Amino acid sequence: MDSDADTDTIIGLDVRGQVFYCNKTKLLNANNGNSYFSARFREDSMLDSGLDRVDDEERDIYKLDRDPSTFKYIMEYIDTDKKPKGIGAYEKNKQLWGLVREEALYFGLDILVQLLTITFTCSPEVDGNKGIMYWLGTKKGTSDYTNPYSSGAVVISGSFKEEAFSADELAVVVQYRPIPEECDDLFDRESTVTVSDQIFDSFSMDGVMMGCGACDSGNGGRFVSIHLRHGVAVYPTHYSIRNGSCYGMSGDWNLEASTDGTTWDVIHEARGKQSKLYLDQSIYKKNEEQFRKIWSMDLWSKGKESRKIAMCDYMEKNHRQTWQVQNTADKFYTYFRFISIAIHKSEVRGGRQTCLHGIGFEIYGGVLEEWEVESKSRIEQLDDENEKLQTNNAKLPQNEEASLNENDSLKARIRQLGNKRNAEDACLPK
Repeated sequence: MDSDADTDTIIGLDVRGQVFYCNKTKLLNANNGNSYFSARFREDSMLDSGLDRVDDEERDIYKLDRDPSTFKYIMEYIDTDKKPKGIGAYEKNKQLWGLVREEALYFGLDILVQLLTITFTCSPEVDGNKGIMYWLGTKKGTSDYTNPYSSGAVVISGSFKEEAFSADELAVVVQYRPIPEECDDLFDRESTVTVSDQIFDSFSMDGVMMGCGACDSGNGGRFVSIHLRHGVAVYPTHYSIRNGSCYGMSGDWNLEASTDGTTWDVIHEARGKQSKLYLDQSIYKKNEEQFRKIWSMDLWSKGKESRKIAMCDYMEKNHRQTWQVQNTADKFYTYFRFISIAIHKSEVRGGRQTCLHGIGFEIYGGVLEEWEVESKSRIEQLDDENEKLQTNNAKLPQNEEASLNENDSLKARIRQLGNKRNAEDACLPK
């Protein structure tokens, strides 16, 4: 039979008694032609395809020892090339998502694994300042916002003594919007505010980022770290921070990321004027006309809360900056930290500011949940199945083992799936 006729045929997969019929071409092309199915069924495969029987309509049937209740989602993906609709939303079907993801791993459907790995995405272009920190603050979109540090969703630490700061000061590091409540008297004024630095003072919050002189000669390596808890990891694409006070982020710094809090990857380098967030009180004073509009009589007539919202909107629009990160390691991370880079004393003498007063850290990208459980289960599975694979290969006749080693595509597949693929177990000569 020629190859075109062969690949256009319908075959059946007998999954523990339930037969799933499918187009052979789609099976072979799944995951861009690099999967369990291509390793088992393509023309040049060195593996025995394991034909079990031919049905009444002369369609070849192959046995597959998997759970049919989960396998049906694999077939839906192969048929549509999209995430199966039947699995529903992650929040309501976490167990099912995990089971289908494990099946996708088994069959080498890496694209489907990725679709089932990222359970939430956001970007500054689409979602504005509402990133993953905000999402955590809303308990993953299920409640009103609470600061994620205050709720325990993140841990903040750094090269400072935590006990020297209050919980409110630590929370400012991941604060969603400015909170001017401490200066309520400013918002209670019954006349137009004319001194802009008074307004600036109401929003100035040093927090614990690193403060004045953080990048002075000898001060490199000061840091503040944000650890995401509850099994949440992020594939970062962008991040943003807001000026807290003084000269803002006028020094040099790196944003680094880690999977374990020990080994760090640099995902953004901020150096000099090109990358800094540099804002001081003089800039606020120059914008007196804008402040007058914010503090207009019309706004005053709407009440104090409306004035607060207007001011918060202004701060977020004008005093927050966003950067794209370089995730060259192609990883999901659970730790992020800002670390200061010392500026040469000659630059400081030349008037270079060395402050790092950033607050309101936000991160954007994709989220992987159940990170800790996922990592542990994958390690255990790799150990078990690597041992099984080695045992099976040791039992192969010498000529069969040579044939297997000569098949470059299959070797690449085995490497890609962590030396644990399962097509060998199902198809090797008995």
